[in-house]
Amino acid sequence: MKALRLTILFSVAIVAIVVILVGHREKPFNLLLVSFDTTRPDHLGCYGYPNIDTPNIDRIASEGIIFRDAVTSVPLTAPSHSTILTGLYPTRHGVRDNSTFVLGDEITTLAEILKAEGYSTAAFVSAFVLDSRFGLDQGFDLYNDDVKGKEDLWTFEIPQRPGKEITEAAVKWLTEVKEPFFCFLHYYDPHTPYEPPPPFDSIYTASPYDGEIAYADYEFGKVLDEISRRNLKDHTMIVIVSDHGEGLGEHNESAHGILMYESTMKVAFLLDLPRSHPLRGSIPEHLAIEQTVGLVDVTPTLLDLLGVNPPDDLDGRSLVPLLEGEKLPPRFYYLETFYAYLAYKWSPLRGIRFNKWKFILAPEPELYNLAEDPHETTNLYLAEEDRARALKENLKLVVSKENRAAISRAQLSPEEERKLRALGYVSASRAEIPTDIEPHGKDPKHMIAAVEKYFGGGMDAFVHHRLEEAREDFAQMVEIDPDNIQARMFLGRTLMEMGDLEGAAQQFLKATEIDSTYSQGFFRLGVIYREMNDLDKSLMFFRIAAHLFPETPGVLSNIGSILFEKGKSDSAMLFFNKALEVDPEDPKAHFNIGLLYLSQDRVDSALTWFHKTLKVDPGHLKALVNIATIYIKMGNPDSTLAYLEKARAVAPDDPKILENLGNAYRQKGMSSQAAEAFQSALQIDPNNYMALFGLAAIRAQEGNTQESIQLLKKVLKIKPDFTPAKNALSRLTEKK
Repeated sequence: MKALRLTILFSVAIVAIVVILVGHREKPFNLLLVSFDTTRPDHLGCYGYPNIDTPNIDRIASEGIIFRDAVTSVPLTAPSHSTILTGLYPTRHGVRDNSTFVLGDEITTLAEILKAEGYSTAAFVSAFVLDSRFGLDQGFDLYNDDVKGKEDLWTFEIPQRPGKEITEAAVKWLTEVKEPFFCFLHYYDPHTPYEPPPPFDSIYTASPYDGEIAYADYEFGKVLDEISRRNLKDHTMIVIVSDHGEGLGEHNESAHGILMYESTMKVAFLLDLPRSHPLRGSIPEHLAIEQTVGLVDVTPTLLDLLGVNPPDDLDGRSLVPLLEGEKLPPRFYYLETFYAYLAYKWSPLRGIRFNKWKFILAPEPELYNLAEDPHETTNLYLAEEDRARALKENLKLVVSKENRAAISRAQLSPEEERKLRALGYVSASRAEIPTDIEPHGKDPKHMIAAVEKYFGGGMDAFVHHRLEEAREDFAQMVEIDPDNIQARMFLGRTLMEMGDLEGAAQQFLKATEIDSTYSQGFFRLGVIYREMNDLDKSLMFFRIAAHLFPETPGVLSNIGSILFEKGKSDSAMLFFNKALEVDPEDPKAHFNIGLLYLSQDRVDSALTWFHKTLKVDPGHLKALVNIATIYIKMGNPDSTLAYLEKARAVAPDDPKILENLGNAYRQKGMSSQAAEAFQSALQIDPNNYMALFGLAAIRAQEGNTQESIQLLKKVLKIKPDFTPAKNALSRLTEKK
């Protein structure tokens, strides 16, 4: 009887378990994963920083779990996010830098796993470095990466997508989404440049970096409000991470990516379980985990908490036992950065974390006891040789599992490479990742000071148009580090702006000699020889760039435009069409096809393609001007004015556009608007004789003969052979 009773009880227990599991399957938990780019944990209130107000992040920490010693595998955005979303080290997922690496289709992401479980999935990212072309869109129903903005030659920057846009897009999606959902948010604001919007700019005048973090926290708070408004809090897991930190001058590194000290490797990691989660009641309030964990553990941990089986053979592990009060055996966490190797040809850096010990394999190896030396000031490598040797052996073990087949390269146009540099990432080398872990080349820690001084100084001088100072700084960097490709490229660009095209070409050519895979160098040579009107040399260098990157729209369009200039229209059209096959929204190809048709007097076709150009790039200045010119010839003053005004909005300081705008208004009989346009042109270029002539005509119409005569005399002083001015002056003089 007792045995029967036990059997019945056991059966009831099984039924209860089945009911629980079925109930869980019927309503899985939602997941909100939020990444704050470039955010040091020691600059958040919940990690003990007193000089910032981050109430929303702090609330997640106070209501959930805080991991106090979490580390990234790479201090760079794309590789780190690839690790977060796969549970794999860079050696396995293949994304080793921000420039040209792609997360391959064969790699399984967290979004793919949850989508297969019936989740609605969406990501909202705020920087080009996480654009879908780099592969992180895998598994997302919606991957919102619409990062737009006009590039500025003088700042090397494109407007970053502010947190407000991320929040608005995410909130809109949350109001419509069906549960269960996985929502990934990426706030890029703490990244350079540190320019927080009001009122955070005035609150954090002493530390705009903190202001950017506080602003991102404020925007994140609106998402939390939407979660609460929709009564999703009880059933939504919220996870906060940062992808890496920021140097802020420690160890001579102002930003991140080159070195692997704690200032850039230590990250935030917070977890708030849903109110209805089975573990919620057993976890003490304000739980702080002191054990070392990694971002590589994020995916396996979240899958475990969601009741979903993870893929086999992940590098990370579930941290759920730590939440349940158990201990996990300490483990080795792999670290690397190849940024200095790919950007500057210096030595790669690899390393390992084990508990509070940290080993960095560099030309001058480093070993630190972080428990006693958290700021890594005392290198114990020589004093602890046995420990260092043991850590190096574990480092070799991780690298021995490297999946070389996962390394996939992106095809980036020169414009896209410039976007990456605008975000602070300058490497675009096609150099192979070395298989030998032994360091070779210059030690980044011994070169970082020169980069900060001469690159930093040179860039600051360049953006403020102090070209001679910029030239001196970049030249000094070239002298210190002759094989530094980027130093030569920046020097070449500065010389180009100074009008020294030959000097610029020498620097670009040297860069390609240092690294024959560096397409940007060949592209620049193509551009510069085109400016020097040497079409044959220009074409040769563009063809080399095309050989390195066979499907790069910008290169293909340039080859086509040179062939067009050489009178080979049919061949040119082939390249334009090929560029559009690769990228149907390539504005340069659209515009060049319009020019080709215009040269053949096929005005309607030209107009169609110029309008197509504006559809993909509404601010394309040359397309706007060409459309206006066509409408002038068609005798359509209203359309002419409309497109010239659009052109003026794009280039308000272009005297030629203002001059043409004045003439268009004058033809319409709108004298005051015409005079304003001519005067604006003359403020920019006092010697614009056409603007002077147009203004003289208006003054004559107004009966102001004396001023008109003075203006016409100025015209003839600038251009003595300008017959219309001579005739007008003669008539006015006789009349007077």
